Amino acid sequence: MMIPFLSYGAYISFQGLWAGPYLASVYSMDTATVGFFLTFISIGFIISSPLGGYLSDRVIRKRKPVLLTGLLLSLFFWISLVLFGAILTPLTLSLLLLMIGFATGFTYVLMVMSKELFSTDISGTAMASFNQFYFIGGGIFQFFMGYILDVTYGGTTTFASYQLIFVISAISLFISIFLTVFSKETFAEDSTSKDTLITE
Repeated sequence: MMIPFLSYGAYISFQGLWAGPYLASVYSMDTATVGFFLTFISIGFIISSPLGGYLSDRVIRKRKPVLLTGLLLSLFFWISLVLFGAILTPLTLSLLLLMIGFATGFTYVLMVMSKELFSTDISGTAMASFNQFYFIGGGIFQFFMGYILDVTYGGTTTFASYQLIFVISAISLFISIFLTVFSKETFAEDSTSKDTLITE
């Protein structure tokens, strides 16, 4: 449950709240230009969500590789912003925003994993409980990042403040990757049996 809390919390805090001020402050973009660039996040997400499901169900027939791919791409995104977030070209910035949307779509295989960890009679309850951590993570991360931006390095007008929240996001993704490596593979060859799990 810490994986969606950390990974989605970092993502939605950026995509839903702080990406706009970051682009406006660091790159002096107007509102229309900010909206244009943020569209790339949605495009990446729209492409990868069904693709991740197809790969895990039909091609790889495992959940963890898809999840790890999404988390690793997300980590690359955050590290790129930490190191180069103030000097990105329009093309590079567009590609990175496309990447974080694409990466997050892959991580949604977590919802299927939460269902497969339990028998069918309680799988709905398990998914609902698991889903709460997406919202909890988003709420806490947005508040926490906003507080950091307010009290450090001159606030939301400086890249140094954003760089700090990018570092925190990168650490969150690193922890998520660590937890995923040691998590259970949940894909079952017999899709009618939710009690039979395949472990690596």
